[in-house]
Amino acid sequence: MKSSEPIAEESGQSQRDGRPDRVATVLKQLTHEIIAGRFNSGAALPPEGELAKSHDVSRTVIREAMRSLRAQGLVEMSQGRPARVRPPDPEAVVASLEVLLRRNRATLLHLVEVRRPLESEIAALAAERANDEHLRQLERTVHDLAAASDLEDRIEADVRFHSILAEATGNPVFVLLLETLAGFLRESRQKTLAYSGLEIALQGHRAVYQAVRSRNPSKAREAMEEHLRLATRDLNQLRAKDNGRALP
Repeated sequence: MKSSEPIAEESGQSQRDGRPDRVATVLKQLTHEIIAGRFNSGAALPPEGELAKSHDVSRTVIREAMRSLRAQGLVEMSQGRPARVRPPDPEAVVASLEVLLRRNRATLLHLVEVRRPLESEIAALAAERANDEHLRQLERTVHDLAAASDLEDRIEADVRFHSILAEATGNPVFVLLLETLAGFLRESRQKTLAYSGLEIALQGHRAVYQAVRSRNPSKAREAMEEHLRLATRDLNQLRAKDNGRALP
């Protein structure tokens, strides 16, 4: 009987031996411990055997749970070395969400509909919460946008302006949401900046910056809404020129 136990553990009889339930339970427990900070970023997790003993499961269950933790970006693993907790990194999640958005045929017009309420609130909160360093960085990006000599530099200055506004809110969720939409945001700016030129974007950024600098949330909200209204107008005009086909 003893010789058959490891075979059952390693076989495909997952429903019979209940291993998926055990893996899910261990995965949930380890995830909670990592998020709660029991294991610091970069710290090694206990050895496989120790984890198996403390969770009262087999090594196979621990290995499967560790593979799931790696897929989620919570741990890093290498041959012959203990698993270690990865520092917080949104890149994998952001990439997955962007793929999901594209597979669901989200368009740039869908994007700007989301941006208008989201970034208007960001601008209003930035007007309340931005510190002196945020204001210096915002002013710098406005100057960079005005001085940019090619489209790529203009896009970089534009992206940075909106990122600093999100940071100025003090709310990391806003930052993550904009990072999730980053690929779409770059596409949108590439099209609208190339189509309508620099001046309209520059006027919008200046109006938002002045409202934030003046600590006027309602003006900041209005300026951002107008800025994005013009972006919507440009995208609609581009779609019309493209014979009514949805923009990518």
